[in-house]
Amino acid sequence: MKGSKIYNVGIYIRLSREDEDKKKMESESISNQRNIILDYINKQDENFKIYDEYVDDGVSGTTFDRPDFNRLIKDIESGYVNCVITKDYSRLGRDYIKAGEYMEKYFPEHNVRYIAILDDIDTYLDNVSNDIAPFKAVFNDQYAKDTSKKVKRTLRNRKEQGLFLGWKAVYGYKLDENDRYKLVVDEEAAKVVKRIFKMAYDGMGCKVIADTLSKEGVPIPSVYADLNRGRKSSAYGLWNSRTIDEMLNNETYIGNMTQGRRKRINYKIKKEIRTPKESWIIVENTHEPIIDKEMFDVVQKSYKKNKNQQSNTKNHLLKGFMFCEECGHAISISTKKDGRAYINCSYYQKYSKFKVCTPHTMNYFLLEEMVLKEVRDMCKKYVKSTNFETILKNSSKRNKLRENLLGQINACKLEKEKLSNRKKQIYFDKADEVITLEEYRDFSNQIVNEIIKQDEILNELEKQLGILENKITPNDEYQEIIKEYLKMRKPNKRLLSYIIDKIIINQNKEITIKYNIKNPQDLLNEISAKKTAKNGNVIDGN
Repeated sequence: MKGSKIYNVGIYIRLSREDEDKKKMESESISNQRNIILDYINKQDENFKIYDEYVDDGVSGTTFDRPDFNRLIKDIESGYVNCVITKDYSRLGRDYIKAGEYMEKYFPEHNVRYIAILDDIDTYLDNVSNDIAPFKAVFNDQYAKDTSKKVKRTLRNRKEQGLFLGWKAVYGYKLDENDRYKLVVDEEAAKVVKRIFKMAYDGMGCKVIADTLSKEGVPIPSVYADLNRGRKSSAYGLWNSRTIDEMLNNETYIGNMTQGRRKRINYKIKKEIRTPKESWIIVENTHEPIIDKEMFDVVQKSYKKNKNQQSNTKNHLLKGFMFCEECGHAISISTKKDGRAYINCSYYQKYSKFKVCTPHTMNYFLLEEMVLKEVRDMCKKYVKSTNFETILKNSSKRNKLRENLLGQINACKLEKEKLSNRKKQIYFDKADEVITLEEYRDFSNQIVNEIIKQDEILNELEKQLGILENKITPNDEYQEIIKEYLKMRKPNKRLLSYIIDKIIINQNKEITIKYNIKNPQDLLNEISAKKTAKNGNVIDGN
């Protein structure tokens, strides 16, 4: 006998779905692993006693939260097992960090010997195989990563074909009984979907819509689908604004299959995160729509102005349009008990003690009256204006304006490049301990803010260049919208969101309205003026 110590062996066997997909059932099968381990124990001239066998069948090696592995750990900590044997190192796990922790830290701390037969790993011995085990763990981890990528690629290809691959249909739809990859309308839930879009179309915010449905006791999607969500909080069963927000942004409701709105952080972590819209997989006309395209487009333009609107606040017409010129934050509206209303910079209100901004206080109703008058005057000019394209083409200043805009665009790009280089430099300063971590964070954030500002200026300049080159021309639909606007004594939020992008208010209470539409002659005059502006600054996008 090599030694008098008795080893109570825990035989650990794991078979995962990726092994099955790779057609390794014969070499990686439960029985094959068991036979290899038992044959090894039988040939050893040591005191190996089999305490128990632990089998996880169909569990990925990227996670260590496995039923029988957890049982093995419990038995180790109870003192029943002091030796773990696997066929190879990958059976322990494919996460090289966790596998390394168990082999080099957990097992030694608990006086447990670990053996991976085919990799010639034995922590009882001082051999080369033990030394290169971390590298083998990395290869095992990479295998799991590659498998995950291939699975994702396959799923993405199927999604790009317009096949629905979710385990549950989007609220308002159900899976086709004859083809689980297709969606059909769920008439009962579709009624709620149509109502939600109608409320948003009429100018209601996400919070107001959610509160309305909750008060009426309309079942939330998970309740309607009879899903068990585990522990239920006091708010369980209530609609929330995030749910409404996601529904109003989902093109699935206009017949376009929309998938990839969420993804797992990586192949090791099951937690999902929301993905940016540009990463979504959208395939048009794959199923019957619940909402028509026209209503969907109107909602996209209007509901964002109201999505954070509280149910206990006044639905002021300009709420969501106003922003502070100095700090960029939203301008909020405060309503007094006697009905009076005032605007204030929300950032100033929140941090008034620190003087991060100024109040910007104004009487809301006077402001609304001023804004509506200016918008109405602009609309009248727009309707009377001559053809936009003709004005620009006939302008003798067009080429000079184009050169001026291109110069500003190049200057803006150069400034962005300088900012990026500065950001890299402060990283090296942090690495060389020239600056502290806190200083690096502050400097980096400041530079990022400057880059964002340059992006906004660049986007505006490129938009102006596009207009000048006839890439952007007034849409006929604006004519109808403006005519409808002019007929109303007081417009609603839906119409206003078509015309106004935002309202900028500075600390001197000066107001700048940025429009979604442009008066042709005013635009031409504006572009001409910009070439003489100091420092190449953009005046505004009116």
